[in-house]
Amino acid sequence: MSFVHLHVHSAYSFLDGASTPEALVEAAAVQGMDALALTDTHGLYGAVRFWGAAKERGIKPIFGVELHLRELGPLVLLAKDRQGWTSLCRIVSAAQLAGAKTKPRATLELVERDAAGLFALVETEDPVTLAQLQGVFGDSLYLELVDRWGPDDEARCDRIAALAAGHGIDTVVTNDVRYATAEGRRLHDVMRCIDLGTTLDEAGDLLSRSGERWLKTAAELRPRLGRHVVALANARRIADACDVDLDFGHQRLPGFPAPEGHTAFSFLYSLCQDGARVKYGRITPAVSRQLAHELDVINTCGLAEFFLINWDIVRFCGERRIPAQGRGSAADSIVAYVLDITKVDPIEHDLLFERFLTEDSRTMPDIDLDIATNDREEVIQYVYRKYGERYAAMVCNVVTYRARSASREVAKALGF
Repeated sequence: MSFVHLHVHSAYSFLDGASTPEALVEAAAVQGMDALALTDTHGLYGAVRFWGAAKERGIKPIFGVELHLRELGPLVLLAKDRQGWTSLCRIVSAAQLAGAKTKPRATLELVERDAAGLFALVETEDPVTLAQLQGVFGDSLYLELVDRWGPDDEARCDRIAALAAGHGIDTVVTNDVRYATAEGRRLHDVMRCIDLGTTLDEAGDLLSRSGERWLKTAAELRPRLGRHVVALANARRIADACDVDLDFGHQRLPGFPAPEGHTAFSFLYSLCQDGARVKYGRITPAVSRQLAHELDVINTCGLAEFFLINWDIVRFCGERRIPAQGRGSAADSIVAYVLDITKVDPIEHDLLFERFLTEDSRTMPDIDLDIATNDREEVIQYVYRKYGERYAAMVCNVVTYRARSASREVAKALGF
């Protein structure tokens, strides 16, 4: 059974991980590994890229996060299943909301509320911390044995193993990975200096004392940790117990409260008939055929709620006299047109609905709504109120360095 790395940071652990998710997956594939975890600090930002790269290389992706709990220190959480993935998302979101910008506030109480479906890995010699975590995670708690090649690391791993045995807790070997290959240590040191506002010459003990935090094989870990046979094997056991597929073809809509006596589809059908009469006056055979065809596809794909949600947002905007209009491939849909989501008549302009949606589409269709800037917040708050804060979210942009700023920051770290 090959060793599996369960504690791994990518570049999405900003300025504390020196490799992209793709580079980590590639290094794992070269080593012959068949599974790999990603556990970035306080975030799941790299999960989608990691999932895509892992699927492409035939490697099982394991999703996790490293939280810095205010009262206990670092804690790694791994999703066992879909419930665990949901728990990770909720915990990370709650920690971000509880803290200030760039400083999430994770607590054990917050974690305990959504601990279902999770493994927990912790590196500690504190029995009180251990008892608290054991009360939350039970048999899903493991003590980490991490050898960073410091003068006391081997002895510390032995002490942690003894502590775990005394409390009936299993141990697991990890390498707290920060870069894909050994050569990544130099870049990681530079990134840490950028984060700390210092130079390589002045950083001293602020930097790791060794360059050992890469994707090592079991053979490379055994010379110093081989005596912990069960802990090495437990990495594989945990990996085998984790099974999460992000499955982007799976649609999870928040639901739409259709009027009494209606299903979501029957209500959509009724709105479309009314809207067609308003838009066209006389329903021609071409309009009737296209409307029937699109409604059939929408019903087959289970997307009635999706259209109703967009219709409801546009309706709200109309009532408040807030300019709003759909754009993009949604303009190819007569359903979107008669619902007043888009303003372009697809019949008149001979537009192709299949550019927008087909029965065998593997992803959700995309309706972009442009809403007047001055009134946008009012619309956002309406969506939050109607669907609930746990079911509505803002889209996140991850800001990255570009050539000019990267050159400037690296030069500072190098002492120029």
